[in-house]
Amino acid sequence: MVIDMINYFTGFENLSGDFTVHEYGEEQCPSGYGFGPYIRQTYFIHYIYSGKGIFRAEGKEYRLKAGQIFLILPGQLTYYEADKDDPWHYRWISFDGGYSEVLLRSAGLSIQSPIYTDDEHGSAGKALEVIVQNGIVPFCQLMSEFWSFADSLLRGKRPIADSYVRRAKAHIHSHYMEPLSIGEIAAGAGIDRSYLSRLFKDSEGISPQEYLIRYRLHLAKTLLLETDYNVSSVARLVGYSDALDFSKRFKSRFGLSPLKWRKEKRSLSPHQV
Repeated sequence: MVIDMINYFTGFENLSGDFTVHEYGEEQCPSGYGFGPYIRQTYFIHYIYSGKGIFRAEGKEYRLKAGQIFLILPGQLTYYEADKDDPWHYRWISFDGGYSEVLLRSAGLSIQSPIYTDDEHGSAGKALEVIVQNGIVPFCQLMSEFWSFADSLLRGKRPIADSYVRRAKAHIHSHYMEPLSIGEIAAGAGIDRSYLSRLFKDSEGISPQEYLIRYRLHLAKTLLLETDYNVSSVARLVGYSDALDFSKRFKSRFGLSPLKWRKEKRSLSPHQV
């Protein structure tokens, strides 16, 4: 039986703790072609571009069509088969890594819910098509394309994605006075730092780092106006151990040094401040 198939193996191992893409490809299956029962060692996502078929996992059978995804988990016994009258054409991608479960859970995919229906624009399908059609590419390019695919999976899951932004902001509000890296903010939100940056930019229009700076400097203005703390104390209270660095950031943002800003604002009447 001849199967029209393309399969690319990346050879990338341990280059990223977040995700490793192992292989991807596409297949136009002949009538009634089945695969399995089989156990995979990594996560596999299949996206159906045309035709129909069935997917069996965990004692359940799913009848699928174009625009749908089915997920195979590591160690899971599965079987899938193309329809006899309208066999499917799909593309797939295999991956694993520390943030695989976070991505899949955010997209609503799990062992209990292995089926995903793409949005009306076919965003996930288009993103996966780019990966497969570009073939073997350098690691950084592949990961950029994979993140685009990951992001497209979440476009229909915006409330879940937005919850990560809310968690990140809450972490900033609770820990702004401490040395705080973007990696620590992401960990506090339970998400990968690169992915958080994408979600944050979509939601707030700025990066998490810029949000942290704005939040700290806003609090600094309040302290300068409403207390008599010296500049070093204000800097320390909003998370800057170096008063000179704080002063430079403050002046760059507001056009005046902290002391001159305080003097100017305090010279105004209350309704002018």
